[in-house]
Amino acid sequence: MATINLGRIKLVNKGVWASGTTYAIDDFVQYTDSGVVSTYIAVAASQNQAPSSSGTENGSYWKFLAKGVALAVGNNKVVTSDASGNLQGTSLGSAGQFLRTNLAGNGFDFATVSQTFVKRTSIFNNTRYSHSSVSDSGNVWSGSFTKVHDDATSCIYLTWMAKSYGSSADFSGVYFDIDTGTTHGSDNSDAFYGVGYTDNGEQAMHWGHKKVDRASLDAGGHNVIWGWRVRTGSSNKPGSVLNPNQSDDTRMHNSGFYCFIDEILK
Repeated sequence: MATINLGRIKLVNKGVWASGTTYAIDDFVQYTDSGVVSTYIAVAASQNQAPSSSGTENGSYWKFLAKGVALAVGNNKVVTSDASGNLQGTSLGSAGQFLRTNLAGNGFDFATVSQTFVKRTSIFNNTRYSHSSVSDSGNVWSGSFTKVHDDATSCIYLTWMAKSYGSSADFSGVYFDIDTGTTHGSDNSDAFYGVGYTDNGEQAMHWGHKKVDRASLDAGGHNVIWGWRVRTGSSNKPGSVLNPNQSDDTRMHNSGFYCFIDEILK
C-alpha cells in the first residue's frame, strides 16, 4: 500500500528564537527586534537566520505572523499615533489644560482654555411683591449662586431686568447686589441703581448691568439681592408692585424678574 506524506498538519510553536536552533517550515517563534516583540513563521529551513532586523522581516526564511507594536511610551503620557500608525506618548499638561490637535495640525498637545467665561447662573422670580409705602425700602428678593474661583482669579457681572407697576410719582431707583455678609449701607455704597423706564406713569421696567469685584468674593456660595431705597430727599418708591400681573393691569403679561450672574476670568 502506498504511503502518502501529508507533511506537517499544524504549526509548531518553538518559543523564543535562538541562533543555535534549527528551524523547519511552519515553525513559529517569538523574536524581539528594536524593543518590539513579534511572532514569525518559518517559510524555509534555517539556522542562525534572525527573523528580522530593524523592523524588517528576513523574508527568505521568516514572515510576520503577528507584528508587535512599540508600547514603551513612558509613564504619565497619553498614547496617540503618528501619520504612519506608530504609537507615541504625549506628556501630560498642567492642571486644567485640555488635549487638542496642535497648531500645526499634525499631532496632539495640551493647551490652556483661552476663553474668559467660566459659568453662568440664571435666576428667575415671578412672585408678586407689593410696596405698600415708601417705608418698604430694603431687600425685596434674593437668590443664590456658587462661584468657582477666588477673587484673585475671577469677578462677577450682573445683568438683570424687572418690571413694576405704580403711579407717575414712583421714580425711585432700584438696586441689585451680591450679599457678602453685611447689610446694604447708603444708597451708593454697597448697591447700585438700575435704569428705569415708565410707560404712562404706570408700567415700569428696571434693568441694569454691573461688574462686581471685591476681595470678599471668593469661591463658594453667595447671595444676590434685589431691593430699593428712596431717592435722596424724596419719598418715592420704585412702583407699588414688583412683578405685577394682569390683576394689576390687564395690559400686563405674566412674566417676572430675570437675572444672569456671569463669572469671568480677570
